Order: sequence, then structure tokens, then C-alpha cells
Amino acid sequence: ASIILLTSCGGLRQEVEPKGITGEAEKLVVACFISPQDTLLAARVTRSLPVLSTENQLFPDIPNAIVTLSDESRSIILKPKTYQNGGYGYPALNYGGSSRDLPIIVSRTYTLTVQVPDGRSVTARCTVPGPVALQEVLLDSGVVNEFGRSRKEYYARLRWKDPAGQTNYYRIAGDNDYTYQTRMQTAPNSPPRDTLIRMRGLWGAPSVTDLNRDGQEII
Repeated sequence: ASIILLTSCGGLRQEVEPKGITGEAEKLVVACFISPQDTLLAARVTRSLPVLSTENQLFPDIPNAIVTLSDESRSIILKPKTYQNGGYGYPALNYGGSSRDLPIIVSRTYTLTVQVPDGRSVTARCTVPGPVALQEVLLDSGVVNEFGRSRKEYYARLRWKDPAGQTNYYRIAGDNDYTYQTRMQTAPNSPPRDTLIRMRGLWGAPSVTDLNRDGQEII
């Protein structure tokens, strides 16, 4: 016996009007970093791009913005400065200033205001948190094998208590400074000899928050 099934399907394709995508207004995108331990105040002012934009620059900088950083009693205007290594081969524009003109102090509230010539403006405000003491740092190591060669990896495990009643963000970073010995030929006709090489490796982890663990221990 044979069974014949007849089915019908509606079209899965949905037409999208391009104007509905490219017509979305661009938004101001601002990033700023301040720290009591840093001597530089820096902000970057860019704009978003529509999904189907014909521009190929990933982060279009806005060169003529007015960027103001203020604390509870005074304010400074951050000046634009271009540097070449902005990522993906593009130069980048930063608005910067010195912490001598506006010191960053723990528990003080700072306000960042950005205005662009077409009249748009954005404002952000934050209170600088105090340092959080580490309760424990555990260091460990292990030997791993890769492509027939063994090497040693080092691990750090940190533990601290999150201050309660405030939103906090953490990022762990480290510096690995070490030396190792290898055989090298320093000149074409010279014999190989043992050489001590000094290396330095920087590492970091993604930012984490105290969301859903306010006031708790974080590892």
C-alpha cells in the first residue's frame, strides 16, 4: 500500500522595507573611564550606524563635540586628540584631560555631559567607589601538553567581600613577569649557547558585577 500526503505551506519569506531599517536615527555612543589611580581623564564620543549603512567605519568618531566633566564644585572641558592605533586599522579620537585639573576622589560624584553641534546631548553620572580589599589570593600551577611540548600554566584565585547596598563592577587583571633559558645562535657562524630570555605577559578577565550577589563573597 502507498500513502500520498498533500501539504501546503505558506511563504516563509517576509519582505522588509529597506527604508524601515536605514531610516532609524543614529544615537550618540559615549564611553568614559575615570579612576583615582590614573593620571588621565578620557572619553570617547562616537555614533551608532544603521544596520544597512554604507559606511565601513566601525566606530565613527565625532570630532566637534563639547565634552564636560565635573564634580560637585568645578568642571573642565576635555580636549580632542587623535591617536592612530584605534583598533581595526582606524585612527581614534579621544577627549582627554589631566587629573591634576580635576582629581578623581573616592565617594565623590562626577557628571559627564556631551553636546554635539546638532543640538543633541547626553549626560551620565557616577559616584567613585572605594577600593575593595582582597581577603585571599591563591596561586597554583599545572603542566599542560600542547603539540608534543609541555609547558607550565599558572592560576590565580581571588576572594573578596562585595560592599552591600551599591552596584559594583569588578575586573581582574594581572602581570606575569618571568625568565626562561633556551639555546640560541646569536650569529651565523657562532655556536649555539644557552641564553636567558625575559618575558612579560599581561592577562585579564571580563568584567563581572555584583548583580544578585550584593554584599556577598565573590570568588
